[in-house]
Amino acid sequence: MVKYATLIVIVALILLSVLTLQFSKDSYKILPIENSDPAKVDLEKYNFQDWKEFAPPSGKFQVMLPTVPQQATENINDSETGETRHYDMYVSERLDGTIFMISLITFETAPSKQEAERLLEDMMNDMVNSNPSNALENKSFGEYQGSPSLDFTITNTDININAKTFMTGKKMVVLTRVAPSSQNDPTEFNFFVNSFELRKQ
Repeated sequence: MVKYATLIVIVALILLSVLTLQFSKDSYKILPIENSDPAKVDLEKYNFQDWKEFAPPSGKFQVMLPTVPQQATENINDSETGETRHYDMYVSERLDGTIFMISLITFETAPSKQEAERLLEDMMNDMVNSNPSNALENKSFGEYQGSPSLDFTITNTDININAKTFMTGKKMVVLTRVAPSSQNDPTEFNFFVNSFELRKQ
């Protein structure tokens, strides 16, 4: 069974690095998600004209984001199968602590449709299990741009996580929005997801 604990650790390290960099800047007073007071956060909701189109130098995809993302890549060998998987992650964070993530996981071989659905569910379960206080709010299998997909929402006392995962060929794509728990309006996440376009290599 494919496990994604390593991916979760990498993402956690990225987020920790982002917060560390922000706290080192005297000109900004940033509140991390777990300590933020939703009543004091000015979201300027749906001000999408300030979002910018982003495409990495590799040209793998294009997407609309509120800030220029940070990137991290890693090649990881699966201890059970010996298969090497390539992880390519992009993290965009707003001043209010809301995070948008694009994760691309490339496998050595393309899974069947049935296997793809299992891999998507494994990813979801690992994200849920990464925190004991996480609760799976909902999940829905479907298709996204002709590929098997899984939409789900995870909540806990501090944050709300919206995610869309889908398989296309040898690649798993995970689109995630992490926001303070009070900010559960899906409009922003839907805009983010609908703006995403995976380009053919």
